[in-house]
Amino acid sequence: MTEPGESRSLQSLRKAVREGRLAHAILLTGESLGTLAHEAMVLAGDLLEPISEGSSANHPANHPDLFTIYPSGSVHEILIGREDQKSRGEYPRNTMRRLISDLQKTSSQGGSKVVILYEADRIRHQAANAFLKTLEEPPPGTHLLLLTAKPYDVLPTINSRCFRFNIPAKCPSLQLPEWEQWKQDFNTWLKELGNLRTGGKPAVGQAMFGLYGLAFRFEQVQQSIASIRKKEETEKLPPDANKGEKEPIEKRVLRETFLNLLKEVEQAIHQVALENPERLTDVQSRNFSQTVSALEELQGLTALNLKNITAFEYFMLYALRIWSQA
Repeated sequence: MTEPGESRSLQSLRKAVREGRLAHAILLTGESLGTLAHEAMVLAGDLLEPISEGSSANHPANHPDLFTIYPSGSVHEILIGREDQKSRGEYPRNTMRRLISDLQKTSSQGGSKVVILYEADRIRHQAANAFLKTLEEPPPGTHLLLLTAKPYDVLPTINSRCFRFNIPAKCPSLQLPEWEQWKQDFNTWLKELGNLRTGGKPAVGQAMFGLYGLAFRFEQVQQSIASIRKKEETEKLPPDANKGEKEPIEKRVLRETFLNLLKEVEQAIHQVALENPERLTDVQSRNFSQTVSALEELQGLTALNLKNITAFEYFMLYALRIWSQA
């Protein structure tokens, strides 16, 4: 059954499962790892034998034939595992040797086995070389789902052996009273920027005061939403997951929350611009366009490890400069 809001790519993949023609290696790409993880889990549910009908434990994340691997440790990479561990047959979770070893075992439920490999762009060369044989010829009934938000960073040897599907990022509605109030206050601040030239220094001072207040509240909202989503994501990890396994997820959730907020800020700018389109002057139209362009630059700034709040303050100051020079 098709789930509401699932992507066309996922619909095609689920249809392939029903018809028994799904490729054994799939690379799912998209802006949001959270969206990719959700749709990969839906696909895994289609592939795996039910644990027990009607049981809450029947979620694919709890299935003994689902194997997950993701970057860990201070280097945030998927590694092969040390040679001395191989000689003892002891591999830590999230190493390629552990995954390959697990896949050689018989399916617990007698059906398919599924691997979800998070952030395929973080597989190092040595781990990739060890994985190639499994990727080309996995054990019977095994399906490999690789996820990445950076498809151009995936090693060519991995990329060339997978069927690639793009999954558009979902921008979930952020139903938080503080956020709704923030957007209203931001719209008011943006409208008042049009009066900076006539208001003189007092108007500029008031705009600066409002700018830092909005930036401070923006960071609070971001942290509130991210903490809820981080809790949801980390609860999916094994009970004995360590700090090195949790930290990459927390960083990813924080960035995705930030990017989702920016999308709603952009929608708010368009809303203000289109309130009275017939009264919009050429100068105002240009200013709105430049403001949106400045907002889009934030993604590049944060990709360079600039702190989210610092980048957002930069955007607000740039917007103030755009309108003060009109």
